[in-house]
Amino acid sequence: MKSFFQESQGQTLIEYGLFLGVLVLVLVVGIPGLRNSVISVFAATTRDFNIVEGEVDPIEDPDPGEDPTEEGWFPPQLALDDNQTLYANGDITLTGSAHIDGNVVTNGNIVIQGGGSYITGNVTAGGEIRYPSWHQNSPVQGESVEFNGYPYNFPLPVFPDITSDQFPNRGNFEAPWWPPVEEPITEDAYYPVFDIKKSVEIDTGEEGDVRTIVVDHFTTGGTGDIYLRGNGKLIIVINETFTFNGDSSFNPDGLPDSAIIYYRGTQDFNFGGAQSFTGNIYIEKADLNLRGSSSNAGNIIVGGDQVTVSGGTGPRLADSLLYAPMANLTLNGSSDLHGKVVANTVEINGSSFVNFGTVQVSENFYWDPFFIEE
Repeated sequence: MKSFFQESQGQTLIEYGLFLGVLVLVLVVGIPGLRNSVISVFAATTRDFNIVEGEVDPIEDPDPGEDPTEEGWFPPQLALDDNQTLYANGDITLTGSAHIDGNVVTNGNIVIQGGGSYITGNVTAGGEIRYPSWHQNSPVQGESVEFNGYPYNFPLPVFPDITSDQFPNRGNFEAPWWPPVEEPITEDAYYPVFDIKKSVEIDTGEEGDVRTIVVDHFTTGGTGDIYLRGNGKLIIVINETFTFNGDSSFNPDGLPDSAIIYYRGTQDFNFGGAQSFTGNIYIEKADLNLRGSSSNAGNIIVGGDQVTVSGGTGPRLADSLLYAPMANLTLNGSSDLHGKVVANTVEINGSSFVNFGTVQVSENFYWDPFFIEE
């Protein structure tokens, strides 16, 4: 009779493995606690073998009120590497000697009515390019002309919910002609009336600080000047009216991203005269008028349906974004915009023009992630 250990080495290992397997099976079936432990071990082993290298275990879904995005979204056409000067949804019309220096994209027609009107860049149009038959050459001077529509996806950014009842009511603030206001504003506040006839200084604090001022009626006159000091940022929320006249100035020595005005009033947001403004502006639902020889450095967001630019020479906007996706934009006289423009329709008259300039969207403007299109 052969002994169990007298078989060949390979057969011996197989029989030995079968023997141990039967023994484990008997023990597992007979002892419930041991059975559960073995099942758990094999389940964990199976899970580990199914994890792909480089993957991580999934995290829990966010609560309904949480925002799962890590970075804000904004229309990709506003990125620094985008080289288009003007985006429109409808017709772009040029009369007189008006012109556009740069690339143009629209879903509508390009209508050239003036003998001296032209576009220097490339054109993408969803409609036609129309110009008088007596033009000796095409008024479109770019290297390419394409006839394609494009998705006009330019929603308005989120308008912040900043209200007067969130800050101490410090009464009306007035900076008269005399005596001059010598102490700066150093605290957040709500002022029903903010009237600057001469000058005032606002301290924005240290880097990372945000000074917030809410007013119902904002007005300057004559040479009313508002200066900023500090390394923080300033937010001014205007509930009802904005009047900025004469030779007034706002943040004349500062940078555009150091200040932003949010305007929720319904009356037109007007610039007139020879004033200068350095800062960003978000007009929630009113129209915008840039008149006279005013100059503005900073992005302007317009939720209204009309933007009018008129007046003398000099840029109304300098290296800035005019983002008015629902508005009809009209330029008259010899006015000009330098930067990037987004508007529903565009009409450029006289000797006015738009030319390209690289712009950077302020971090104060942020878009709801639900606007993202796949």
